[in-house]
Amino acid sequence: METVSDEELLRRFASEGSDDAFADLVARHLNWVYSVALRQLNGDSSAASDVSQRVFIDLAAKAHQLDSHTSLAGWLHTSTRFEVNHHLRREQRRRGREKRILIVNQIPDLAPNNPPWEEIRPLLDDCLSQLDVADREALLWRFFERLSHADIGRRLGSTENAARMRVDRALDRLRSKLASRGVISTISALGTVLGQNSVSNAPINLGVQICVDVREQRVGVGTATKVGSRLPRPIVPAGLIALTAMLIAFLGLVRLAHDKKRLTLPSDSHDQIAQVELSPSWTGTGSNIGASDPLSAQAVFRLTVIGATDGRPLPALSVDALVEADDDSKRFEVVTGPDGRCEVPLPENPSVVQLTTQADGWATTRLTWRPPNGELVPTEFTVTLEPSVHLGGLVIDSEGQPVPGAHIQFRQQANFTQNRRPISHEFGMLETTTNPDGRWTLNRMGSDMVRNSQLVVDHPNHPSSGVWIHRDKPAETALLKGNHVVRLSPGTEISGLVVDGNERPISGASVTLGILNDPRFPAETQTTGEGGAFVLKGCRRGNRLLTAVAPGFAPNTLRISVTPENTQFRIKLEPSRALRLKLVTADGTPIEGGLASLDTFDANHYDSGSQPPPQVWLRLRSGPDGQMTWNEAPDRELVFQVEAKGFRSTTMGQIRPSEKTHTLVLHPAVTVTGRVRNADTGELIPRFSVSVGSPEATFDGVRVVTNLVWSSRERFGESFSGGQFQLSLTEPVVSESPEAGYYVRIAAEGFAPFTSRWISTQEGLIQLDASLKPTPGIVLAVTSPQGSLVTGADVAILRSGAQAILDGFALYSGNERAGVVQHQTDQLGQVSLTWEDPSTRIVIVHPSGYLDLSAELASSQRTWRLQSWAKIQGYLESNATPLAGVRLALFGRGGLHDPVRFDSRRFQTLTDAEGRFGFESVPPGPLKLVILHPITLHQGTNAWRHGEELELEAEPGKTTPVHWKTTRRNASL
Repeated sequence: METVSDEELLRRFASEGSDDAFADLVARHLNWVYSVALRQLNGDSSAASDVSQRVFIDLAAKAHQLDSHTSLAGWLHTSTRFEVNHHLRREQRRRGREKRILIVNQIPDLAPNNPPWEEIRPLLDDCLSQLDVADREALLWRFFERLSHADIGRRLGSTENAARMRVDRALDRLRSKLASRGVISTISALGTVLGQNSVSNAPINLGVQICVDVREQRVGVGTATKVGSRLPRPIVPAGLIALTAMLIAFLGLVRLAHDKKRLTLPSDSHDQIAQVELSPSWTGTGSNIGASDPLSAQAVFRLTVIGATDGRPLPALSVDALVEADDDSKRFEVVTGPDGRCEVPLPENPSVVQLTTQADGWATTRLTWRPPNGELVPTEFTVTLEPSVHLGGLVIDSEGQPVPGAHIQFRQQANFTQNRRPISHEFGMLETTTNPDGRWTLNRMGSDMVRNSQLVVDHPNHPSSGVWIHRDKPAETALLKGNHVVRLSPGTEISGLVVDGNERPISGASVTLGILNDPRFPAETQTTGEGGAFVLKGCRRGNRLLTAVAPGFAPNTLRISVTPENTQFRIKLEPSRALRLKLVTADGTPIEGGLASLDTFDANHYDSGSQPPPQVWLRLRSGPDGQMTWNEAPDRELVFQVEAKGFRSTTMGQIRPSEKTHTLVLHPAVTVTGRVRNADTGELIPRFSVSVGSPEATFDGVRVVTNLVWSSRERFGESFSGGQFQLSLTEPVVSESPEAGYYVRIAAEGFAPFTSRWISTQEGLIQLDASLKPTPGIVLAVTSPQGSLVTGADVAILRSGAQAILDGFALYSGNERAGVVQHQTDQLGQVSLTWEDPSTRIVIVHPSGYLDLSAELASSQRTWRLQSWAKIQGYLESNATPLAGVRLALFGRGGLHDPVRFDSRRFQTLTDAEGRFGFESVPPGPLKLVILHPITLHQGTNAWRHGEELELEAEPGKTTPVHWKTTRRNASL
């Protein structure tokens, strides 16, 4: 007989008042709800019983709101954690304990390979809540509900093997979360521990008491009680107890579905903070903050969410909240009630409040306020969600077969065209998975963010694949049509041993293939077992780096070549040494909370032919005495980047582990404050942006040129309100040398921007007031070469030192934020522009044509006709012999430093067997051709060194012939 679903049982209870239906729900979920509470309450069974009772009483009270909810078990998981926090809060108030903040000073010591349950127990539910919905769902089905892989496959509509891969992938991500908290394990060991310990039996009469309490509440017997408060316990007839107990024993199943209201916390393996989550709010009456939460709630922000299509409130909508205060951050989730409202508790003086809506069918929308920048957080706010675009595609393997269970991830890239607060469509990251047919869909992104995303496809048996959408117009079009295809290359499985200097195997070592923290080529990681062995699946072929680290040993990195024939490797670790650092002020006072970062590997400058340094990515934090220690240091010279709040960051180089402590003196940061006024009226300008730049000297092939380059880092491009600002400049902006100093640029819409004088790093506190001159700007109309208005043309304003990159018929920023301002022509083919310097360049790109002109020239007329794209056809020879297979690149006359740089993938070609080459659709004007010399990189790909150059002039709409005679004699050059 088919089991009745949770949704149907809840509907029966809500609409028909069925006690049997509610008893069935209690029987299904009580044991794991009780187990979650028991873990969070350190084994206090009495408190766990009380929490469980409150959860199910709350479920009964809200049944009419949840009967159509798709994840009842997820709601119960979130509600249980909330009730636990509520219980802890009451206990803390009763005892009068002060909140604690735990800061971990260095990376945690690695634990044994098979951690005991007592290490995992207090962290499990927290780490589970940080997983995405699909991964958490897989683990809850497998280890809480005890479903087989075949049953999970049937629920997913896929095969048993696909379900097993999904569970294994989720286990691996949970393992990583636990590892960041200091608990190291293998996937198999973690699965065994979860299978044995994740669910405990609740007290035998607890389910009976819950059912009785709910029944008495529903029929009005006993005391009327507010939802969530404890009900009185009436005397229960023995017959009813026996009958209910028999029913519970018969229906004693544990079921769990996915959780749409997840609670997530930031997790950092080197900088952890003891935190407790906030509850979801279904009724719109507010959320409570946990007692040990470092962000003590002082106020409540009320948010109302409505849909743009009909203006109606959106209920049961998830809102991700990020709140920062006093160098501490808290991430949690709230849910809108039936009236589309929810409440977000805030600390007394927040530095950042960021709320992000998440719902299928609606564009992910972000609200951001930064009170230190003069942006006041309102007590109430209504946001209207726009419909999302529909994205979709197919993932196949190298043989064209669909790949089920592939992880689809959209990562938000810098979006400088609409850096507006408080409302934007920024999303950070959006995820989904492919179905059994290898297909996927995503319906949560705003149309304006598609081009500002990177698509990454990941699968355990294949190397990752990705595409920068703003650089690939065909990919953007295919995604919007739902037919984008990603072909994953074959993966290779490698294995090996990690041994010490005496060839003894090392268990619990972490083995990584690839470059740490290199987003271009994600690394694969595994932990060695008892015999020191490791296995890595789905590895990318070619020249790779293999790194091993283990407690008590110095890290080691090998350069290997991964091929189908070369898959066995051995890596040896030598004993480590202790490295001691100390941070002090100029007068010798210790600096607490300073951060020393070590990254021994530069992926951009690594030559695969050389012996690589041991890969290390490490962060150490100083204690009250200013000291920090790293016990797994290699015996070699190291270079640390050191920073601390209120001080200039610096480089601490040529440090070698020894018995002595290395001391570094930090100096105060440059602080710039000021007021920004309207030059005509003297009134404070209500909203403006402040950007930071620095002079940078570059060689253009003829001479050294110093440009003012603006930082692309968000912290160097802030918005302010209220007419005042304050910046703390703690690090170099673009130059490696901090002595390069700073420039500050202040801009506001409708005003000519202001650029400051050069600011030295030694100046300390600076008062910098600015008066901005109002300027109306101009409206330009853009037409095709044939005279028709063009919509959606990319328009970039390039200030001094800025660089835009031309990618086919699209532009994107090279050194963004203050240097490049991007626009698009509207439906009338028009764009509104303002600038401060007549020499500023205006670049317009469209499939129909290209235009590059100075701002001074642009202001001379209101309508501009694009120039048709040019074409190049050429022939390369040496001593009257054609050169075949030579790689050529096309650049603007300024080369790599030209304000408009050509994307290397679009503007490179190879000469054919007869030395011929060609470029389609190139910008008209002065150009140069460059011969490229290949250099092999670490990943088996090629980089290119520039050789001979040839200057030419391309005419609009015409083909430019090129006959290039070089003195080189061979095709490889």
